[in-house]
Amino acid sequence: MPVGKRLHLSYERMVLLADSAPAFKTQPSVAVRTISRIQDVSYSFDYGAMQLKEIGSSEFIKDRTPALNSDPMKSRIPIVVQPTVTLEFSYLFFDAKNEENLGMNVGGGYLFEYDNSSYSKLYNKPDWSNQGSTAEAKKGDINLYLLAEQTSARADLFGRGDKSGEEFKNNLDLVGLGNCYLSNYSISAKVGSFVSCSVAYDCSNICLDTINFDAAGLINTVKAPAVDNTGTRSQSDVIITRQQLEDAALETDTSDSSLALRPGDMEITWTNNKNNSSGGFSMVDIDPESMSIQSLDISLEIGRQEINAFGSNYIKDRKIQFPMSGSMSSEIILRNFSEKDELQIANIFKDDVSMDIEIKLYSRTGLDDRKKYATIKIPDAKLSSESHSMSVGGFAQISAQFLFEVGLKTGMQIIKHT
Repeated sequence: MPVGKRLHLSYERMVLLADSAPAFKTQPSVAVRTISRIQDVSYSFDYGAMQLKEIGSSEFIKDRTPALNSDPMKSRIPIVVQPTVTLEFSYLFFDAKNEENLGMNVGGGYLFEYDNSSYSKLYNKPDWSNQGSTAEAKKGDINLYLLAEQTSARADLFGRGDKSGEEFKNNLDLVGLGNCYLSNYSISAKVGSFVSCSVAYDCSNICLDTINFDAAGLINTVKAPAVDNTGTRSQSDVIITRQQLEDAALETDTSDSSLALRPGDMEITWTNNKNNSSGGFSMVDIDPESMSIQSLDISLEIGRQEINAFGSNYIKDRKIQFPMSGSMSSEIILRNFSEKDELQIANIFKDDVSMDIEIKLYSRTGLDDRKKYATIKIPDAKLSSESHSMSVGGFAQISAQFLFEVGLKTGMQIIKHT
């Protein structure tokens, strides 16, 4: 890859793209979708060298087998496991479009619920009826592409030209991350701020390529960065067009504006599933209608089991381990206690608190034109911790954390509204 000179980072110099699952495809070409409102990106890799000592030697044990056409005196510390690549990025939430492009189910079902009516989701159950005992779950990995222009000249990815009015001339750096498995998803909302999301991926490969656009505005041939379990890189061509980048950069439709929360733009409904329970001293004992929600954070840890095979240096799969564990924490201003008798901490040992939580996010372009933007549902959440704080001259505040589980047809839902 040519050496680029980037003295600073500005919005028009980079773009993040994603394709669909599974990452390693057999079709000749792969289309990509833009991941919008990106705020930061970071990636790293560790090649997992094993540093072992040997009695009678002052050096680590090394592989001294000379490689073809290499210096026979050179040696290296052996690598016995596949290099691990990690990717993290955050973006501003807007109508769950990024979530859909990353493979989450936002059409009304649960995040990982099986759905074969659209492009592959994060998890597709095996086709037992047609394939019998040989059926396997389709992999939920994707490829992600970080595209950046190389110089610090006043030119950008979207062809708007530099100071001289000339159109930007090719030679773009493309960092391709292959076989990306989602390992964490979180969403954070706070009154007076933008709603933001963060995601993390475990990947199997990273490639650095240089690309150019031809006269028709199509990218010259670049192969997808995915590898199979033998380490062979995919031969599918990645299709990126200059027009696609321009459309993403020049989007002016305010219906998909990023979500900034004013007071009243976030509504949370707490439904007690155990009204008749005598136990579980908790937030249920506080009047929900008198609560003022200040912020909430939802985090979903996606447990995976790495599948290796004899004779292969690369991971065959990272299977999702159901059920997964999620958490939701919230900061609340306390205004009033509910009128319940005999509240005591000993009651917490009598039962669990089970609550269905529905979070409605609204957007508006003025003070009186509020419309529903997206809904997040978390059924059967269990209270795990609660703390109260009070200070003279301030508000009484509550911090509460709930735990919930996510399965194929249970757990968290994100519903976009059109």
